[in-house]
Order: sequence, then C-alpha cells, then structure tokens
Amino acid sequence: MKNRLVQSIDKSLDWIIQNLNYFKLEPYDASKQTGITDEKKAFGELALALLIISKCPEFKNDPRVIQITNFVHEIATSKDYEFNMQKNLTLFPFYITVYVSLAQVGINLEKHRKIIENLLRFDYVEHIERTSWNHIDFKYFLEKGNFKHKMHDTEMLYKTSSLFYMPSIPFNRIMDAYATTHILFFLSDFGDWDISSLIADKLKETQSYVQALTGVYAHKRDWDLLGELLISCHILKHRDFNLHRVCWDHYLNSQQDAGDFVSRYVLEDFDNNIILDSAERFKRNYHPTLVGLFACTLEYQYLNTQTNDICPSSAIAHS
Repeated sequence: MKNRLVQSIDKSLDWIIQNLNYFKLEPYDASKQTGITDEKKAFGELALALLIISKCPEFKNDPRVIQITNFVHEIATSKDYEFNMQKNLTLFPFYITVYVSLAQVGINLEKHRKIIENLLRFDYVEHIERTSWNHIDFKYFLEKGNFKHKMHDTEMLYKTSSLFYMPSIPFNRIMDAYATTHILFFLSDFGDWDISSLIADKLKETQSYVQALTGVYAHKRDWDLLGELLISCHILKHRDFNLHRVCWDHYLNSQQDAGDFVSRYVLEDFDNNIILDSAERFKRNYHPTLVGLFACTLEYQYLNTQTNDICPSSAIAHS
C-alpha cells in the first residue's frame, strides 16, 4: 500500500509541475470581479498543498515541492498581490490561507503578517456572516497562524454545524458531504489535532456516517469527494471496515496516466475518450488532483509512523 501511495504522489506532483502555469493569478484589473475567482481558488489550494506536504517530512525536499514553494512565494510577494491584500476584505480568507501555508514550510512573510494583524484590529473580518463550516475554516487559519481573534469557541461552532446534526444519508446533497469533510479537516488540522473529546459521545455515530458516505461516493465514482472522505476516515482514525481498503484500491486505480484525478464534471467525457484541451482539463481536474495528493500524503504518513519503515527513495528524490 505504501508503495502505491508514493507512486500516486509522484504522479500528482508531476501533473502539478506540468500544469504550474495554469495556477498563476491574473494581473489586477479593477473592472473585473473582486471576489474569489477560479484562479484565486486554484492558487489558494496549491498553497494549501504545501501545508499538507509539510506534515510528511520525507517529501519536503522533493525538487518538485521546492519548485511549487518558489512559485507560490514569488506570486505572493508580487506588487499586485500585496496591493489587493490591503484593498479587498472579501478576499481576506484567501490571503490568510496563503500566508499560513507558506509559514508552514518556513517562509514567514512579515509584511503580510502585519497587514493581517492590522485588519484584525478592526473587529470586522472575524464577525461577518458565514456558515459554521466557513467559521471553522477561518478560525483554523487564524489559530494555525497564531493570530489573536475574537471568534466563538470551537465547541459552539461544532454544535451549530451540520457535522453535529449529520443530515440523513438518503437526502444528503453533495454540498452536505463537502461540509462534513471540510469541517473535519479544519477542526482537526487534517488529523494532527485529536478531536475525539470534542465529538465525544457522537464519535461512533460520526465514524459510521462518514463510512456510509464513503460507500455512496465510491459507488458514484466521485473521486473528488471520495478522496475527501478517505481523509475524513484518517482524521476519525476509522479504517477498520472492509470497504476502506476497497475504496482505496478503486481510488488509486482511478488516477489517470497523466497524473490527474478526474472530476465528476468530465467523468462521462473520459469514459467516452473525449479529449479536452489542456486548459479545460486543468480547470476541471486540478481540485480532485490536489485532494488526491492530500489524501495519499496523509495516509502515507500514517502508515509510515505505524511501521517506522524507511521512506522509499522515490519519496525524497525525483530524478
């Protein structure tokens, strides 16, 4: 299993490097949309990949990871980027995601930190209207970055979230499933923080709920959500069910030869051998591919700590 995970990580990193230019941000244009554009979403998730990879020391010195780090750093210190950081409060969660992710790989942008601290002093960005999911997400990055804040305590946010109530599986929407996974991600720092006492007497029920969703989205071949649910199993320390290994096998087998995982939005096209141009393929598949990298890195790190094996050479050097 560990070797298959390393092979998948290798393929994902290769695909990201081959498509790195598509992660670039467009130059600032005051006449265009000021919210979270597709380009910013992709760039923010690429930065988050650095935070995840930092959890597995064996990969930190991989030349491809260093190339990604330099790419994110260069864009994050450009004039356009820093200008918008102070101008557009709507994008504050995006900027703090990038800042914290770079900090996790040892790049501390002090100018950015001061901008974030100054904005937090207005007592505005913590208190605007958000769902519980988004409050938990936002609080995670504030605390991960060691920023002072005035947000509600974690227990209250959890108990007002859909994870606490667990919407009925037969009526569960895709967005409900995403809420479940993301709330678990950011309550637990992707598995590094033990949340068993927070979830308390709902732990078994939550494990069973995630297990059921894993089966549903494996059957649907929704590789994006399946990857997120496998991460959720990691967070909940819930691997002791037969479907877990079966789902991992199907998941790893779904990765394309090019290295990307396929979005639900183009699954039928891929089934019918319809060729997408490179830009469209990137737009559809970058998120499930990054999720695949997250899932495989976290599972590999878990297995590595269980067996104390020496990391395969392919995980620390790429020719």
